[in-house]
Amino acid sequence: MLFRFPLPHPRRLGAGLIGVSLVLALSGCPATPSAGPGQTGPTPDPAYACPAGDLLIEGNPTDQTLVETRAADYSAMCRNAGRLLVSAARDAGTSSFLNGLVHISAADSPLDATQQEQAKVRCLSHPAWHLPVTVDPVALVYRIDGVTDLTLRPETLAKVFSGIITHWNDADIVADNPGVRLPAQRIEVVPRSGRTGLTEAVGSYLSREAPAQWTVGANPAWRGQGQARATAQEVLDTVSTTPGALAYVEYSQLTTEVLSPTPTPGAGTPNGESAQSPGATPTAGTTASPRPPASSTPALVRLLRNDAPVALTPTSADAAVQGMRAWEGPDLVVDPASLGEAPGAWPIHRVSYQVLCSAGMRADVTALEKDWLTYLVDDNTQSTFAEEGRIALPAPLRDRVRQSVAALR
Repeated sequence: MLFRFPLPHPRRLGAGLIGVSLVLALSGCPATPSAGPGQTGPTPDPAYACPAGDLLIEGNPTDQTLVETRAADYSAMCRNAGRLLVSAARDAGTSSFLNGLVHISAADSPLDATQQEQAKVRCLSHPAWHLPVTVDPVALVYRIDGVTDLTLRPETLAKVFSGIITHWNDADIVADNPGVRLPAQRIEVVPRSGRTGLTEAVGSYLSREAPAQWTVGANPAWRGQGQARATAQEVLDTVSTTPGALAYVEYSQLTTEVLSPTPTPGAGTPNGESAQSPGATPTAGTTASPRPPASSTPALVRLLRNDAPVALTPTSADAAVQGMRAWEGPDLVVDPASLGEAPGAWPIHRVSYQVLCSAGMRADVTALEKDWLTYLVDDNTQSTFAEEGRIALPAPLRDRVRQSVAALR
């Protein structure tokens, strides 16, 4: 059964030179064609103040298109009253933020304890806050020719990723998949290189569910075996051309057709739903699952189950997000464990944050930050994230983000 994933919308493809600041959304030039004689531009939404000023945002390459697009939409709505300058860096703008070169880091990994202390210096003795914006499920994908349904319990997956299990016919994998003929084929693990929230999400999952087998903790840098690739597309290309490959990749970046696990005869698809996402448009205050377009790419890659009844589907991803919780107080780091607690929830997700100073910035910068963040968690804006394979925040968490935004000084 085919599970198609979203290709980026043509107008959302950015140039994206890593580590080079690009004025991609707005540099004082209109984001929409100038109004002709007797015409007017977009009418600013009265919900937004549209303050003047410059706001510098640097994030990870995976989220660059998402941020650029919303920055352009915000600018068009505000008739370019403010300038949002968007760039990308492999560390998601963390270094630039800590060194005072940008106002916001669009990161998918929270600051660690050392970075939090550095942020207090950068923010003039005020803490940095993490404000979540959207969620991207993490898919586990594999290629074993002839095997259409595969389960790896977290304990088994941890052994594979750590190099304890090296072949697909290992006794633990066989035990996880009764009745499945597994080849005596070497497992080719394809992790992501560099430091990413994606890798940290996988490590966090294994640390929670299989601590005895995965002893290296949750870290943005890969601590297991395998030949790493730099981008999601490189990972997918490697898996699709390498029999025996196993990898993890962002749901939003699955631009190839991916086969869902073949269901048990008569049992329906995993989690009792069609593997084809319905792509429904949400009502205000709800989340939406991604809307996958058709693709002509041959499907050689399959989704892996993390447990016998659970595969990554729109329903299992949405169940996880509905249960997500953040820290108490205005700094809203999401508890990764909360994303896998609901029955039938897919447990591995990365969260996209806007990381910024809670206070200490110039008044014009703070005003523009507050307006921009208000726009990002608006119900209408949140409903657009499904177009790019993301899941909107649940309504209670959106409300908490709005409260934190209001508290910025």
